[in-house]
Formats: sequence, structure tokens, C-alpha cells
Amino acid sequence: LEQAIALHQELGIQSGVAWWSANLGWARLQLGQYDRARQLLENSLSLAREIKHERGVGASLNFLGLVCYGMGDPHRANQLLSQGVEKFRQINQPTDYARALAILGITWRALGEATKAWQIACESLALASEIDIWMALVNSLPLFAVLLVDRGHVERAVELYAMLRYYPYSRSPFQENTFGRVVDAAAASLPAEVAAAAQARGQSLDIHETARELVKEFVNV
Repeated sequence: LEQAIALHQELGIQSGVAWWSANLGWARLQLGQYDRARQLLENSLSLAREIKHERGVGASLNFLGLVCYGMGDPHRANQLLSQGVEKFRQINQPTDYARALAILGITWRALGEATKAWQIACESLALASEIDIWMALVNSLPLFAVLLVDRGHVERAVELYAMLRYYPYSRSPFQENTFGRVVDAAAASLPAEVAAAAQARGQSLDIHETARELVKEFVNV
């Protein structure tokens, strides 16, 4: 990503500088490097707005919101993420929109708005399942797993997160701290053999089929 940014700077392609700076900020975020991520994302947001790179604006807002969440400020995170969701809705980017909804949902949960978080999670999962590509699903399902824990469906959540950990993206420090630790704590409340069986079942699941089943069971009711 650093090489991509340098190359786009050399070529004078400002849209590439904005876009890949936002993605480098996301990478720093996933590594828990919040200060470095925030600086990159503030710069990418400013540049994207200046050159009217609308998708870059949405991405920068979303990733910057996640930085605020990771740094313990869910109110500011919610504000930024709400702006990002609206931006992706306006420019009709369904994959980005589904992802943005899911990360907005975790801030509503942190703010004690459980019903709103669940509604957003259901909308995100339904859209991600309709798109049916793994990137949309792997962004929507971690929130769903956490909210299943909140609703008492602990074994189902443990299965789901065991499946998600097949994807390296889901094992980043940020993802594990935000979502994985919640599911792991819930798994520890189960009898050891029950938790182990749920994890084993999850490792054999298909992400596309699982998403469709969850939509039928929890969303389309």
C-alpha cells in the first residue's frame, strides 16, 4: 500500500493517493496502530473531499469511525460511520454500504441501543447475502455473531465465529478485540465439550449457505 501511494503520487493521480491512503489507514487500524491510522485517514478524507472522490470520502469516514471506536469514543465513531453509510447509499455502492452498516451497528451496541444495532445487523446481512460475495459477508457476520450472543444464541454465535476465523481478515487484532473476544467470553460460559462441538461444526460451514440460513431464520421472520 505504501508503494502504491508513492507510485500514484509520482504519477500525479490524486484519486489513487486518496484511495490507497484510506486503505493503508484501514490496515494500520487492523493492526491496532490507531494514531498512525487516524493521521492517514484524516489526510485521505481531506484529499478525497477536495477532489470529489465520493467513494474515497465514504471509505475514509468509515475507517476513521472505526479508529474512534477502537480508541474508546463510540459517540464520535457513530457520527462518522453514519456519514459514511449515507455516502455509500447516495453513490449506490451496495458492498461498501453493507460493510458500513455492520460497523455502524457495533457503535449502536456500544451506545446501549440494542434494538437499533439488531435492525442494522439484519439489514447488513440481508444485503450482504443478496450480493453473495465473501468480502461483504465477512464484514457483516462478525456483528451478527456478537448480537446473537446478546440474544442468548451462544452456540450459534460460537459456530459462526469459528467459521469466520477461517478468513485471516477476521483474525486481525482489531477484529479479535472488537468481536472475537465477545464470542470467546460467551464460549467460555458453555460446558467445554459443548463449546468444542460448536467450534468444530463452525469450521465445516460454508459462509454463503450460512448467511442464507441466518437470513431465513432471523431476518425474514
